[in-house]
Amino acid sequence: MLMPKKEACVRIIDIDGTVIKHMNPSKYKEAFPLEDAVETVNEWFQNGDIIIFWTARHPSYYDCTKQQLDSMGFYYNELLMGKPYAKEIHLYDDADIEFHKVERDKGLGILIREDK
Repeated sequence: MLMPKKEACVRIIDIDGTVIKHMNPSKYKEAFPLEDAVETVNEWFQNGDIIIFWTARHPSYYDCTKQQLDSMGFYYNELLMGKPYAKEIHLYDDADIEFHKVERDKGLGILIREDK
């Protein structure tokens, strides 16, 4: 694992519909990464950013989810389960914060080109 640089970004990334095709839990084993998702996330990681996957998947899917991410080739620092379903997520910090909304199953989409 690479150690993050002091100037690193912390990137908290949802999984289903953001980097992996959104599917019913019964079909998680059939899921696949969205276009350019692995390459983009890994580039951020290799540049020293901290990658945290935060998913609404139930904690009982932790092993399955970790295996998926690993087998797809994602590099990351942390996997968090049980993100609550909510209309909005608010983050309070004294650091600069950027928010990027993605359209389900379009993945990082335009964001890929904007952030590179």
